[in-house]
Amino acid sequence: MTARAVLTACIVCMSLVSYSQQQSSENGHVRAEIRNVMYHFTDSVSVHIVRLEGELVPVGKPGLPVFDDANSFAIEIRSAEISITTEALANALNQYAFKRRSTI
Repeated sequence: MTARAVLTACIVCMSLVSYSQQQSSENGHVRAEIRNVMYHFTDSVSVHIVRLEGELVPVGKPGLPVFDDANSFAIEIRSAEISITTEALANALNQYAFKRRSTI
């Protein structure tokens, strides 16, 4: 599990969050604020995003980020406060970081 994957998927859940966005005329970046979101990465791994401030940066063709397409943007985080329980952290480490590659 990467921080980018967690945060990118969180943006898809923007309908649950009070957010503001403002397009910069120069670079197409969109200012974003996320507050008080419980993001469930898997059934056993979830994080609480208390607050996150940053910009959504379009990826690929020029234009605005599309919330329905998590691959259309990356997140440049200016600041964030995110928490995770020890159980969820252990599950994430066991399922992704320490997962043994299968040998065929």
